[in-house]
Amino acid sequence: MKNSSGTTVSLRDCFSQYRNVENLGSDDLWYCSKCKDHVEATKQLDLYTIPPVLIIDVKRFKNQGIQYSDKVSDFVKVPTQGFDMGEFVLNKKGSEHLIYDLFGVVNHYGSLNYGHYKAIALCEN
Repeated sequence: MKNSSGTTVSLRDCFSQYRNVENLGSDDLWYCSKCKDHVEATKQLDLYTIPPVLIIDVKRFKNQGIQYSDKVSDFVKVPTQGFDMGEFVLNKKGSEHLIYDLFGVVNHYGSLNYGHYKAIALCEN
């Protein structure tokens, strides 16, 4: 399934992108307590543990300068059953639940200035 622009990305790709190392440039200097100076640095976000019920909020807006200016319209392909978060979690012993089934989605329809949300829940028979 694809959106109107034809671009599709997997939820796995979203988590991989989330964990990528980011270079902080001259606009985002970090204060180093050892050298007592502001320096360029890198940052990386990781998931240490995850809860039994996982709620994922996917960023749908991209920055252009200091303001949001465009909505990301890529279709995010989410598996309905058996999504394994094991490769993204550092403390697997502290996370008993690493495999998740989808039971609901909330989508935003519209632009940055207007629109509405539509919730969809999966029901078991």
